[in-house]
Amino acid sequence: MFRSHLLHTTLAPALLAAAVSSSACYKRHEDATPAAAKTQQPQTIATRHVGSADQAGTPPSAAPRSAPADDDARARPRTRTQAQPGLKVALFGDQGLRPDARAVLQLVAREHADAVIHLGDFAYDEGTPEQWEHQIDVVLGASFPYFAAVGNHDVGDWNGPNGFKMRLSARLARTPDAQCEGDYGVDALCSFRGLDFVLSGVGTYGVDHERYLQHALARSHALHRLCTWHKNQHDMQAGAKTDEVGWLAYRICQQHGAPIITGHEHSYARTYSLRALGAREQGHGAFGPADVLTVGPGRTFVAVSGLGGYSARVRTPDHATDSWWATIYAADYQLVNGVLRGTAPQIEFGALFVTFGEDGDPSLARAYFKTVSGKIFDQFSWNAER
Repeated sequence: MFRSHLLHTTLAPALLAAAVSSSACYKRHEDATPAAAKTQQPQTIATRHVGSADQAGTPPSAAPRSAPADDDARARPRTRTQAQPGLKVALFGDQGLRPDARAVLQLVAREHADAVIHLGDFAYDEGTPEQWEHQIDVVLGASFPYFAAVGNHDVGDWNGPNGFKMRLSARLARTPDAQCEGDYGVDALCSFRGLDFVLSGVGTYGVDHERYLQHALARSHALHRLCTWHKNQHDMQAGAKTDEVGWLAYRICQQHGAPIITGHEHSYARTYSLRALGAREQGHGAFGPADVLTVGPGRTFVAVSGLGGYSARVRTPDHATDSWWATIYAADYQLVNGVLRGTAPQIEFGALFVTFGEDGDPSLARAYFKTVSGKIFDQFSWNAER
């Protein structure tokens, strides 16, 4: 299905004013991105499911812009599309072509996941896009539903006839119960069996991502929506990564009650419920129980799932006073639901699994992070409120 028009809505005035003010102060970084790729505009492609991106060719700006008004917003139906009961999705990033990466894919198969959402950084410098996809095909099969957002290590091989984007789009065309519109992996709204998720290149590749996030989430009719991208803000990961996304993207997802799941930092971390993303002095508005989260308009959480197989990193000391993390699984530091459980220097790779609509409750989502040896390190749930 092809769609070339954008339906725009506005953020709540107070939220937008704060978001634009804060976003004007940040600078995006593109570590490990080839210099030539930094000025390259994202290319759109057309497949049976992927439409053209309206913002292709739009010049970058110093700060993200707000979304204009949408006169059609009030006409949207209030009914919400429900995810297929029992739909299970695996989320992880930072993979590579090592045996540990294949072990994570084998974990996905053992857990009987219905799909993967890959959070960027595919092959690093260990192989070609063709070799990376072959690794998936061998373990999960050539038709397994596999979605992905671009990572900074993917930019150099993203476009082109044998690039990651063409391979992922061809895979999408082999997935009859999936649909994506927009610029795949950069600014795309995807639907899979009633679950909606945005694959964004915010902070990594392309331009005007905040506008697209607002557009996509405003027009989604799904009960469960996810924001997925690669990079982070420093406070939204447990390692040394710097501010590379800006708070506006996070706040847009918070406004729409969409959980934010990223990669980039090679550890696992998950926050409490949050209602003031970007307000560090308020602990980003962390509240509620550690394992039963509140997700709805103005409330969300953030998770980082970066243990896809490439490497594992420590929690850095500058996060020692962070009050918003419920669980951290990093080398030298393991926290579970607010309680320190260990300082083991070695951790295992793994993935975050989310199951939607269990127990006859369409709003319920249950999640767990599991390692390749079968250890469940984190478990939590939320009910989507719309």
